[in-house]
Amino acid sequence: GKKSKKQLEEELARQAEEQRKQEEAARQKKAEEDLRREQEERVRRERGAKVRAEEGERLEAENQRVEQRKNERKANLEYEQGKIEAKREWQKFIECNSRPNVALESDLNTYLSTSRAEVLTGFDQAIAFSQYAERVVEDLMDLASTAREEGDEPRQEWCMEYMDEIRGMEIEKIDDATAHMLQHIETLKVTTKQEVQETWGSSHDSIKIGFWGHLQNKGFRAKVIAHDKIHVNLELPKSVATSAPGGSCCIGVRSVYTGYDSVPRSRKKTGAKLAVGGTMRVDLVLIPPVTKQVKQWTLRQIPPKEAPFTKLAYPNQDKHGDATSTLNLPCKVEYKIPADVIVQKEPKVSWWSENEEWSNADVFEIQWEEDSRRVSFFCQRLATYAITQDKWLDLPYKWWNLRPVSETQVAFSIQAARFEMQFMIDENGLSLRGPDLPELQHLIRSDAVDDEGTALPVIMSPARLLHKLRDCGINLMPDDNDIEHLPGYQLKSFETEARAFSDLSEIALAFDVTSSKHNKKLEADRALVRIRENFQCAEFDPLDPESETDYRSVMFYTDKCCFVDSMESVYPCNENVRENCETHASFFLCLKQEMKFDEAKQDVFERRTDVSHQNVRLFESVRQTMALMRLLSFT
Repeated sequence: GKKSKKQLEEELARQAEEQRKQEEAARQKKAEEDLRREQEERVRRERGAKVRAEEGERLEAENQRVEQRKNERKANLEYEQGKIEAKREWQKFIECNSRPNVALESDLNTYLSTSRAEVLTGFDQAIAFSQYAERVVEDLMDLASTAREEGDEPRQEWCMEYMDEIRGMEIEKIDDATAHMLQHIETLKVTTKQEVQETWGSSHDSIKIGFWGHLQNKGFRAKVIAHDKIHVNLELPKSVATSAPGGSCCIGVRSVYTGYDSVPRSRKKTGAKLAVGGTMRVDLVLIPPVTKQVKQWTLRQIPPKEAPFTKLAYPNQDKHGDATSTLNLPCKVEYKIPADVIVQKEPKVSWWSENEEWSNADVFEIQWEEDSRRVSFFCQRLATYAITQDKWLDLPYKWWNLRPVSETQVAFSIQAARFEMQFMIDENGLSLRGPDLPELQHLIRSDAVDDEGTALPVIMSPARLLHKLRDCGINLMPDDNDIEHLPGYQLKSFETEARAFSDLSEIALAFDVTSSKHNKKLEADRALVRIRENFQCAEFDPLDPESETDYRSVMFYTDKCCFVDSMESVYPCNENVRENCETHASFFLCLKQEMKFDEAKQDVFERRTDVSHQNVRLFESVRQTMALMRLLSFT
């Protein structure tokens, strides 16, 4: 029947009591759970503190052994490099090499001061001077390469400053020869149109010069200038003449091609673009009044020493405003690119601006003829031009792999953004084996042959070969600021990279070492690679997913390293230390204590990882190659 009011009240009271009991039970359960979690967290912290303390004690104890091994490696390397340096000095002596010792600042300053005092009166002299100066620059480049390999940035900067100064002096000497030629322009052959045209240097020279002059102060028309001997062509509009003072002076056009980037700049501004294929400098100059014969006297106007000749700006901003003015018709420039430079199918041409940077404003209708290797373009200004490309064009790296091929050689493969590069590393340095492109043949095969008539490989120090590759248009030596243009990548800490490169170089004769796709997502103080035992020097595919378990993942930190449980096919990266493994102060100790070999393999392992005189130069070549390419930051 129907419940009374009292029954309803009693039922509500029972429900309220039941609710209170349930809430109390839940509160007690939560309190017990919180207490349990707190105890577990305390135990975990204590255990973690204990593990860290044990790890700290272990790493501190191992550091002495690591330092001893490093010192042994350093001493053996210095001994071996000392022998090589002695041979180099003896070779220089018997060749009667008169170039300055670029390692001595006093020698360089003496060379610069005596060279500046030397008076040159002809372009042939200026070209010969510049060719000799470029050999000094080559010596400085070798020294800068060594500094870069050793991570000596101040020394590298010092070398680059002197290189810039010497190349600036080369242009000064060409300017001196230009001034002398303009003062004696009547000695050149003059055509019936009152024009002069001459070239200096040959088509294959790294420095070549052309000049055309109009010896009448009026009547200038649009002009096509063909310097066929040096493969330089110019098309000048009529508006060029308006750059002359009053628009009625004699003008000339000087063309200077250098097979290298001859633009002087502040070392503080490295720029975002790389000039390839040399630079083409086109200057509009004022021809002074021609000499006059008065009886037995020759009257010649002598310019002031500080301004031996006048360069004219085109466009003349005082008259026409900016370069895009309708009064400023474009000039066409065409020149030939050396056969050892890789040019993109649609190259970009830039000019050197007053802001000390390459600009492609006002450059259009760029044409690249691959068969004749000629580049042509229109520009609304006369300046110094070059084919330019982004410095990071070949970044990031997709993967890389080091593989022992014998007890004295390591094969190195790397997939850059455009090309898969193949190298061989040995105690003498780095050699390029691919890609087998026509532009790279001079870096792959030397003129020397073996007993069977096969061309021997070109072997250079890692930094010098990578510099040569950069001259060819492949830049595999990234700078820190290149990372800004690569979304998803970050610079690894210097300490982590240095530890990894040094440790991995010592196992390159016994293990395959390859990149990991998880590496770029790790924190900056961590780097991940994979290794695979390869005492037989077999060839494995590091990208084969079926062989994933044949590789072990290795994590490097700023002060330690260890094996971890990471697998390429499993996301996210498992950074846990592998079961039954510990962190160690060097990867060599990881291998010694975590990997067990039978007696035969142990003997091979000890021999191929020994930092003795036999191995130490190869180890250093591997370390330098990895460090110069910044494999862990840009993969």
